[in-house]
Amino acid sequence: MMADMNSKNGNLLLNVELLPDGSIPKDHKVILDEVGLWVNTNAEAIYGSQPWEIYGDNLNSYIKVLENKGISEADLKALKEQNQSEHFNERTIESPEYGSEEVRFTTNGDILYMFVLNPKEGEIKIPSLGFESEYCNKIIHTIGLLGSDEIIDFEQNLQSLIIKVPAKRPTNYAVVFKIEGAL
Repeated sequence: MMADMNSKNGNLLLNVELLPDGSIPKDHKVILDEVGLWVNTNAEAIYGSQPWEIYGDNLNSYIKVLENKGISEADLKALKEQNQSEHFNERTIESPEYGSEEVRFTTNGDILYMFVLNPKEGEIKIPSLGFESEYCNKIIHTIGLLGSDEIIDFEQNLQSLIIKVPAKRPTNYAVVFKIEGAL
């Protein structure tokens, strides 16, 4: 299975090992069903999408989380140095989880999609979508959450776009906001 993931012009390839009779192992099927549900929920932000001017915002926000948890200065310095040279696909299962404000962007037509990688209930600030940003100085009209009918509260000011991430989300994974008016 291959799906276009255009935030950084990449692709996703899933390799599924089959049982000798050609069936998918039950525990693998559960995972594949969850991935399929997520992809179907967010299809308009994935298929046929294009990269935006920048691929993401609040990059490496997990470092802020680690700083607040009291990580040692030496470990923090090593992480920051690694991030300077790290490529997008170098994350592993041992990598720290993304910060709750770290996002990626795609576009499809005149819509900007924002993937919140590790969503938590509450406010997130997106500097690249503020009025004074070099990337977006337009008035955002509406913001929706793919897979949900819930109204999304937001405020756009000179410095950033502030979005309220709801407690109830369509999946337990990354969520995608549909932003109209930014492009």
